[in-house]
Amino acid sequence: DVMTANKSKRTIKNDPFADLIPDPEVAKAESRSDTRSKSEKPGIESVIESKPMKKAKVTLMLDGELVERIKNAVYWNPSLTLSGVAMEGIRKVLKEIEGKNQGPYPARSSELRAGRPLK
Repeated sequence: DVMTANKSKRTIKNDPFADLIPDPEVAKAESRSDTRSKSEKPGIESVIESKPMKKAKVTLMLDGELVERIKNAVYWNPSLTLSGVAMEGIRKVLKEIEGKNQGPYPARSSELRAGRPLK
């Protein structure tokens, strides 16, 4: 089995992203064992998770050192992808930002402007 072979070749004892990026198998098991009563209204997380969204490509400029660190982490953790690490990190930061706002921001009335923001 290729996955077993890859896991046995790891040189890092503890996955530094294990707490940040949930294991897909664990997530599946947790979703099956969800014991929420049917009368309880779902939270925003379950509403978002129940609506599969189409993926979109976004081009970002990142610090070179950060890019190298992400690439190294993905290289040494075969279960990770660059997109997966980026999405999970953005979700965590967005949750924090929206928490300070006391909820999600309203939808934009227009597209973002390209280029550097005006000060």
